This record gives sequence, C-alpha cells and structure tokens, in this order.
Amino acid sequence: MFLRRLVVPLALGAALTLTPAAQAAGIGGLVNESGPLRDLAPEASPTDGAYARFVAFPSGGGTRAVLIVTGLRGTVGQTLGAHVHTGPCVAGQPATAGPHYNTVGDPTNHGDRTHEIWLDFTVRPGGFGVADTTVPFVIPPGGAGSVVVHKLPTAPGGAAGLRIACLPAGF
Repeated sequence: MFLRRLVVPLALGAALTLTPAAQAAGIGGLVNESGPLRDLAPEASPTDGAYARFVAFPSGGGTRAVLIVTGLRGTVGQTLGAHVHTGPCVAGQPATAGPHYNTVGDPTNHGDRTHEIWLDFTVRPGGFGVADTTVPFVIPPGGAGSVVVHKLPTAPGGAAGLRIACLPAGF
C-alpha cells in the first residue's frame, strides 16, 4: 500500500507536468481515468483485483499516455501488453472493447507504435507496473473507449494474447 501511495503520485506528477503545448491547449483533450480493472478473463490472471490510472493528453502535436497499474498478482518481471481500444469495457465480455484504436482505421492493420497506443508494462516488486508513451497523433473525441490489458507482451504487428482486464477511458 505504501508503494502504491508513493509510485502513483510520482508517476502521475511526471505525466501531468504538462508540456507547453498541453498547457497552451488548456488541457483540452485530457483523458484522466482511474478505478478497478474490469475482469475480462474467466480464469485467474495477474490483474484480478488490480487498480489502474490512465492519463492521456496533447503533447507536441501528438498524445502522451501514461498507464499505472497497482495490485498486480503476477510474477515480478512478467510483461503484459496493453492498448487503447475503440469500444467500452464490459466485465466478462472481452469482445465489446472492439479492436485497437489505430490511425489507419482498419482493425486488421495493427501496424506499429506510430498508429496505435501500446502501453506494455512489467510487473515490478510491490505488484505495480507503469507504461509511458508518446504517439504522433491525437485520438478524436469518441474515437476510443478503453484501455485493455492483455496476457502477453505486444508482438510486432500488435498481437498480445487474450484480453484479461479493461479500464474505461472516455476519449
């Protein structure tokens, strides 16, 4: 618990040390979501009972995104994939989260980190993980609805295994 109280504010402080572009934009386009992860997998997973915070904001013509997950039960050193998806989170229904959001607009063309927001994180001692990325695009309002955690790290092309947990993220 102490680690969660220390790490989450530090990481969010770093994330919310807004770039001049974000400050000038009046923090328009800010996505700031937190809460318990919704369970998508029928079997036990490292994210069962975990809590997440997701912040995304304009940065230099693109988007900076930070994901912090606490309460992880995975093996220290295990890496889980995470991506922004187009649909909403519905516990027990992984398909409702839809495909990855991508700038190409084709759910079968995952491409690379320049077309999607990939937020893979590694379980650290104390059961937390942090991901921070900046992408060269801005997701339009209504363009995405969730951050999905996957069972595996993201492979080239965007695959990351089963969807195990989800955090609503209203863009």
